[in-house]
Amino acid sequence: MKCSMLFRLNVILSVGLLFLMSCSGYHFKNKNNPFVAYEIETISIPMFVNWSIVPNVSGPMTSNFINMLMDYSGLTIYSHEKTSADAILVGIISSNDKTRQVYKNKSYQATVGTLNKSIRDRRDFYIPQETEISLTLRVLLIKNPLPHEYNGIVKNDADFIPDKSRVIFDERMELRSTITRSILPSSGAQSGGDVNFTKSKKAQNDAVLALVSTATEKFKNEIIDAF
Repeated sequence: MKCSMLFRLNVILSVGLLFLMSCSGYHFKNKNNPFVAYEIETISIPMFVNWSIVPNVSGPMTSNFINMLMDYSGLTIYSHEKTSADAILVGIISSNDKTRQVYKNKSYQATVGTLNKSIRDRRDFYIPQETEISLTLRVLLIKNPLPHEYNGIVKNDADFIPDKSRVIFDERMELRSTITRSILPSSGAQSGGDVNFTKSKKAQNDAVLALVSTATEKFKNEIIDAF
């Protein structure tokens, strides 16, 4: 009798715990190979191709995708082109050819107050403070890749389409991030000096890393989890 009551109590507690976890946003995630149904156990991931006008984005983008996919058990990742792998993941980063379409200024700061002395005799003007970066990432997963396919996709600026029966997915993601610049006077007690350049350069690098992080999360949530 006691055993039966204890069993029932454990069941009730377990159900209650699962209910509380679901209400608080917790859920169990499947970390097994998401492509096992396609008989894909090994994936080759060469360096993502950067056709955009934004520099230094393909390296961190490739690394993030590799690290994310390596987290799945039963899936082996090769960080280079390997045609003997079960599939190849190709990433192509692109953007508009016009700088103003890729880097869109969203807010400005006027050269008034403490900044006025830095421009000396020139008339006041506005300095871009926040700039939005826009990129597109195309990601393809191709099963049983042929030696010429990777080069075909890359050299034809993503217009080359391999045998569609072997394309597991071919997705495009729009990515956006914001650069927030440091604008300090270049003379006087509050002089920014080289700080303006250093901080703004860091802000640009941070914006690129934010694009990379967004791409990885969107890929995982919208594509990987769909499998």
